[in-house]
Amino acid sequence: MPDTTSLPTWDDMPDADKGAALVYLAKVDTESRAYAREHHSTRYLIDPALKALDKQAASDHAESLFANGTDDAVDLLGENEFDRLYDLAIDYERTHC
Repeated sequence: MPDTTSLPTWDDMPDADKGAALVYLAKVDTESRAYAREHHSTRYLIDPALKALDKQAASDHAESLFANGTDDAVDLLGENEFDRLYDLAIDYERTHC
């Protein structure tokens, strides 16, 4: 796991970066952790400290946000907010990357 003390907490992360973490966690749930890490590792989009993480550290960070992946995320955020953040990350990546 990366040293998360210098990284923004969930509450301090930009929405697009929250969504990027959720996109990765959804891939873990639908494919597998190994597949997601190899083919869909977390790609943070805005926060400089998060963007500076390598693929494995970024994925470790995303996994650290919710102990039980997307199940915990949906429980905490609600489906509408989960979907909004997820879609925001997808749209941001399509238009800015």
